[in-house]
Amino acid sequence: MLIHRRKRADDAGKAANEAQPSKIHHVYEGMEEQDEAETVCAPWISLQDVCYSYGQEDEGGQQRVLTLAHVSLNLYPGHTYVVTGPNGCGKSTLFRVLAGLSFPENGRYLFHGEAVTRDRMNDREWSKAFYRRLGFLFQNSETQLFCKSVREEIAFGLLQLGLPKEEVQRRTEQYMDMLGIEQLAERAPFHLSGGEKKRTALAAVLAMQPQTLILDEPEAGLDEDGEAWVTEFLASLKREERLIIIATHSRRLAQAVGGEEIRMTKAHTISPGM
Repeated sequence: MLIHRRKRADDAGKAANEAQPSKIHHVYEGMEEQDEAETVCAPWISLQDVCYSYGQEDEGGQQRVLTLAHVSLNLYPGHTYVVTGPNGCGKSTLFRVLAGLSFPENGRYLFHGEAVTRDRMNDREWSKAFYRRLGFLFQNSETQLFCKSVREEIAFGLLQLGLPKEEVQRRTEQYMDMLGIEQLAERAPFHLSGGEKKRTALAAVLAMQPQTLILDEPEAGLDEDGEAWVTEFLASLKREERLIIIATHSRRLAQAVGGEEIRMTKAHTISPGM
């Protein structure tokens, strides 16, 4: 959950069904062939000619580094999208925009038809509603872990939503059990292993029960066993009423989740396919 965690983020920058890997295909703005589901329902996420750059002004004028260049995408419920591309192509910047942590300099970002802007995200009630529906897992799990215990970490976002204490306790126990970290309930997150931190952060996100999941390289920093567990677990999350977006360098993960590939290029834009 990102409510009240956005500053920290800015500062830091049961098992699966026997799912058979499906062929990854490419999705991009302007595709002539679309699934029938896409023609009868509106996209949950729409990026319209989005550009983003960072940098500072100096005596010679404004020096900016482009990280997103005219990105346009429509993403639909019931789909899993796998974002791939070389290091530095803009994947993490794209995810920060989708999570409401950075804002387009040009173009628009629509979430369920509503523009996501800095002013709206500064509106506590609007941002609370936004994060009820969207959960974001950072590439570095330590970025979003700061409570005194695993239990408190998972409960934090639920309390921020104003849920009854009984519901907070129920969900906290439910998702610790789902992620297999109930034995870590009273442990401080910064004392956990990389895999345990990843599971704790994922439990905190899933406990919010968001319809849209954005996962930035969820296998990053894990050993081989941890990567295998994440792959299997994410494959089990796919549902018709859920939108999942994953950035990854792992072809195994991409194949396992059976996602549609969004390939970013060194030019910080979206490849139109192979």
